[in-house]
Amino acid sequence: MSADGTLGAPAGVERETATAAGTRAPAGTGTSAGTGTSAGTGTWADRVSFARSSTVLVAAYLASRVLVLGAVDLARRQQDLGWTRALAPWDGPFYLSIAAHGYPDVVPAADQPDLATAAFFPLFPLLVRGVAEVTGAPLVAAGIALNLLLGVAAVVAVHAAGRTVLSAGTAFLAALVVVAMPGAATFSLLMADPLFVALAAWCLVLLARHRWLGAGLVAVAGTATRPNAVGLVAAAAVASYLALRRDRDVTSLVAPALAPLGTLGYWAYLWWRTGQPDAWFVVQERFWHQQLDFGVQFAYLVTGFSELVHDHTYLVMWSGFLWLAVVAWAVWRGARIPAVPTAYTAVLLGQMLAYSGLGPRPRFLLAAFPLVWLVVQRLGRRLVLLLCGMLLTAQVLLAWAYTSQYVIP
Repeated sequence: MSADGTLGAPAGVERETATAAGTRAPAGTGTSAGTGTSAGTGTWADRVSFARSSTVLVAAYLASRVLVLGAVDLARRQQDLGWTRALAPWDGPFYLSIAAHGYPDVVPAADQPDLATAAFFPLFPLLVRGVAEVTGAPLVAAGIALNLLLGVAAVVAVHAAGRTVLSAGTAFLAALVVVAMPGAATFSLLMADPLFVALAAWCLVLLARHRWLGAGLVAVAGTATRPNAVGLVAAAAVASYLALRRDRDVTSLVAPALAPLGTLGYWAYLWWRTGQPDAWFVVQERFWHQQLDFGVQFAYLVTGFSELVHDHTYLVMWSGFLWLAVVAWAVWRGARIPAVPTAYTAVLLGQMLAYSGLGPRPRFLLAAFPLVWLVVQRLGRRLVLLLCGMLLTAQVLLAWAYTSQYVIP
């Protein structure tokens, strides 16, 4: 770790000057050389390059939606499902219930799983309800249309965040990998993942630009969207620490002060509404068996192959270990990312390890998108494109499995 708290550049690579708080751009990454630039703050040529690359990425994303929705339709026909059930599996009915009726005023009993909406954070269903009211569209249609646009925002945001760390060409390839990742199947279903990825990536961009108030507000939205947004709190805290140590910039404290308010505000709301201060935790444990167990279930997942091999969900999670193995290989080969995205990613990985009921599922690994930055540093362009093809194939299969409810997202 370098003097300013960032992770070192790859072995044998000359370090570049710092481009932003907590970020240091490695030159000569695995696919193309160059320094990272915060998209939108470089030269006119940088901005044009970013816009052109983003256009290609959005086109690739939209093309992938055709394949994913084709898989959803195939599952729908095979299972004889209506479109509402097909496009809103698993978490979908809970988000629809929140959008239509809000949250219940009691913590449901164990035999009332349909009332367990308190487990789901409010920003996404509120946006779905808002789009439905403005457009007059049914909630499911409003939600899927919203997620299509949020997916575009997520792709552009991940691309922008990558350019604060990587060269332009490598950042483009990294964003292309994110488009292809299996977890992106949720971007075509009624789930909050595209909203969270978009907010997380833009928060990292704003932290890199020292836009402390903006980063804090985006983090508030993130922590009101998904529980794993606590990684943004860690990222904001590390960015502020580096800014204080290097520049004595006390305004940086705004970001970590604001970041957790989305989650804290939601928990306070549930307390007020149900009269139970730990309502969210009770619902999480009672209905999803998710609690802090310090890796006990994770260890069981790793060692219990013979017992769990017939469960498709566990098979998919085991495939997540393959991705983590590739990441570990890239780190061993000298790939690095700066301290701020490292903090964000480490918290997400820690949650997968320390909480029961999580594990390295595809959508959680997608949320940890800075891992992709490590991988692309050590792969050539052809290997990255081959990886994209393999991942996209897996994404289409996973969309079918999610819709058929053979795999828990």
